[in-house]
Amino acid sequence: MGTAARRIKSESAARKPQQHGARAARTNRQPAHNETTAMPTTLTGGCFCGQVRYETTGVPFHETSCHCAICRGTTGAASVAWFSVERSQFRFITGEPARFKSTRRGTRSFCANCGTQLTFETEDFPSEVDITVCSLDDPDSVAPKDQTWISSKVRWAVLDNRLPSFRGGASGR
Repeated sequence: MGTAARRIKSESAARKPQQHGARAARTNRQPAHNETTAMPTTLTGGCFCGQVRYETTGVPFHETSCHCAICRGTTGAASVAWFSVERSQFRFITGEPARFKSTRRGTRSFCANCGTQLTFETEDFPSEVDITVCSLDDPDSVAPKDQTWISSKVRWAVLDNRLPSFRGGASGR
């Protein structure tokens, strides 16, 4: 959420602070991983150039496609697909990413060499980490289950009408 600081400042002045990415889906409810009986799995991924690699274990949860201006601004994409895992179930196995504060409470990590955005972490949920789905070796292994912040989407973006859509975060799901 660096170069987008101008957007953040103008947006946050007009409304209360937002939750972004997979984090937006967890307001006012228990984490989805407590709602399922999915078996833990190991997922691997990394940046485009291969300098930074990671591994997750456990069950992905809060799978979402986020259309917020901050996610768009930090990636240069129309939306970003995210999923969450417990922080204890995530580790970098090769290299160390660069990090920057994209909001007052949020930090993003990315490869300093190729720029691939990898994770988002917030002080609001310190035991969880959000991971960009398309940085997975097999991005088809974790599909979004909803679409968040569609009120901020670019006009030409086409939503998946098979998925629930939320104007903001998916609070109250």
